[in-house]
Amino acid sequence: MELTTKNIEQLYKFTKDHFVDWYDLQTELVDHLANDIEEIWKKNPSISFETARDISFKKFGIFGFGDIVEQKQNALSKHYWKEVLKEFVQFFRLPKIILTVFFCIGTYSLFSYFNNGYFIFSLIFLTTAIYPMFRLYKHVWRVKRRNKSNNKSWQLDGIIYQTAFFPYIVLCPYSTIVDLFFKPSFTPNQLIFFSVSLVLFSLLFYVSTEIVSPNMQKKMVKLFPDYAIV
Repeated sequence: MELTTKNIEQLYKFTKDHFVDWYDLQTELVDHLANDIEEIWKKNPSISFETARDISFKKFGIFGFGDIVEQKQNALSKHYWKEVLKEFVQFFRLPKIILTVFFCIGTYSLFSYFNNGYFIFSLIFLTTAIYPMFRLYKHVWRVKRRNKSNNKSWQLDGIIYQTAFFPYIVLCPYSTIVDLFFKPSFTPNQLIFFSVSLVLFSLLFYVSTEIVSPNMQKKMVKLFPDYAIV
């Protein structure tokens, strides 16, 4: 016996009813359940679809799909950070290291020329707080619009929220940059520290949001055309 289209639809609903909200992970689980149900039917073709489905589901253990969901999230998150690190270190190798040094020198020169707390506070706050929040808002809006149009959500989007935006918002040194506002000027060593820190932060955010995220999204679109964000 083979599963019908209606059976497949029922399996999608079954996974969603068991707290698997992401369509990409639902598809993987549905494929696993479908293959297992067909194997069960080969051994006992008289049992119903619902019975075979429940037998297959029990093989996931007492936590159901929970362990699979957690494992997939952790694996995808690790893969994402691995890709970020791989791209990030390229900016410290030739030829990109020349660009990195240029940015550090340029930022230091800018800070030295306008060596006052208000200017440095404004630039750091804009780069490390306002811009990441703006990008996050824009991305969330586009994702919600797509999800509403096709009535699907995707695990990769959650990973992008967690690894491409929130870490940088949390890393933003709010208390430090507020302190900058009240200081009239800084020593050369402090300016070097601010310059290098700002460049590294900006590079990490750029790699995450402009290189790794788009690359992973392109791969997802090849597997699931509905994932495309317009």
